[in-house]
Amino acid sequence: KAVRAVRDSLAYRRQYRTDILRSCFYDQDYQSESDAALAKKYRSLISQDLERQPMVVHDGLDSHSRVIVYKPPRKCNPEGADEAFLLTQLYTAERAIATNEFHSKGKEEKLAVIFNFRDYSSSNSPSTSIAIQLTKVLQTCYPERLAVLNIIEPPFWMRALFNLVWPFMSRETTEKIQLSREITDELVGQNVANLREMVANTENTTVDLHKYTQQCFYRLPTS
Repeated sequence: KAVRAVRDSLAYRRQYRTDILRSCFYDQDYQSESDAALAKKYRSLISQDLERQPMVVHDGLDSHSRVIVYKPPRKCNPEGADEAFLLTQLYTAERAIATNEFHSKGKEEKLAVIFNFRDYSSSNSPSTSIAIQLTKVLQTCYPERLAVLNIIEPPFWMRALFNLVWPFMSRETTEKIQLSREITDELVGQNVANLREMVANTENTTVDLHKYTQQCFYRLPTS
C-alpha cells in the first residue's frame, strides 16, 4: 500500500506539474517554451480564482505554531471555472506546506485550516465532479497533513451530514473537525487579529492578492 501511495502521488505531481505550479508567479527562465506557457496558464487561472475566493496562507500561526490556511466563501462560480478552482486548491496546499516546513525548520508537517461559510451560497460552489476529483488528489498527495479543520457557521445541510456520519468516523478524525460560529481558541496564536476581521466581514478582504502571490513562497506573508 505504501509503495502504491507513493507512485500515485508522483503520478499526480507529474500530471499537474507541481514544480511549475509552485513557481508560476515568479519571473524565471523555464526549460522550454511549453513550460513557460504552462506557467502563464497557471498564473492566469489561479489569479482569476483567487479573485472569486481569496483562499490564502495566512500571515499568522495557530497556538501550536502551525501555518493557517483561510478559505472564505466563494463570491461566484462562473461556467468553466472548475480547472481554475482545482489548481488554486493545489497551489494553496503546496504554498502552505512549504511555508510550514520552512517556518518550523522541517519539524511541523500539519496545517490548521479555516473554512468560513458565513454568507455562503450553494450557487457559488464548484461542481460535484470537480469536488470529488479534488478530494482524490488531496487524499493522494497530502495524506495526514491536516491538524485541525475549523468550519465557521456551517450550513444546516453540513451539520446534518456531519451528525449522520459522526458515529462512523474515527476518534482521530472527529477530533480534527470543529464546527463553530467563530475562530476556535486553538487557532488563536500569533498575528491573527486581521484574520478575525476577515472572518467577521466576508464581503471585504484585506488581502492584496498581487502582493500575496509575489511574496517569497516559503515565508509567511508580511503586512
